[in-house]
Amino acid sequence: MLLVETAPGERVDDVRVHEVGPANDVPVNDVPAVVRPRTSVRESLPGLIRSFGPHGAWIAIWSAVGAFGTVLTPLLLTRPLALLILSPRTVVVVVAAAQLDLIPFLLVGLFRLSVADWSYFELGRRAGAVSELPSSLAGVRARVARFWPLRLIGRVSHRLAAMVCRSRPAAALVLALRPSGRYLAVAGAYGVSWGLAAASSVFGTVAYLVIVHQSLATVTG
Repeated sequence: MLLVETAPGERVDDVRVHEVGPANDVPVNDVPAVVRPRTSVRESLPGLIRSFGPHGAWIAIWSAVGAFGTVLTPLLLTRPLALLILSPRTVVVVVAAAQLDLIPFLLVGLFRLSVADWSYFELGRRAGAVSELPSSLAGVRARVARFWPLRLIGRVSHRLAAMVCRSRPAAALVLALRPSGRYLAVAGAYGVSWGLAAASSVFGTVAYLVIVHQSLATVTG
């Protein structure tokens, strides 16, 4: 800390400056550093739930619907719309495409395949904006980072994702080719705009559905 001492009528450049530490005789460098309190996952849980809970719950609901539809698949083979809404796996998409006209197949398929896209993107965006983890989780991450293969994979993945997401054409191409939740989450985490992510994802999903439907129509005559 600096103390500036002046006398009446003294110019500013004649002032006497004294550097003092605590109790005047303790060197400044010996003052203990401020230590942040350790935070646990339990203490951080309310904030994490507020940030991630609604979107995580939405994804979990549709994942449960998909699991339920997978179990019922043998019973729904003659009801392609219900099957497509419940469980849009690749084999189900093919089965539904063989039984439905293009427009209903396209509308229902686009809805079901995109229903959780916004939540995945938002989870990625919010995770990317988190400045620090609870100290207990940060310790786990530090221990994992000591394992060099995982550290190498993490660095390569980070640099590749950052490079792709910095380029709008590259990000649009990847999201159009792979319009899935995990890619949208990465796009959100690395700052891709929602408009670009949504347009690319919808375009890729529509193209996928049209190609599947028209390919089956061509094969089956």
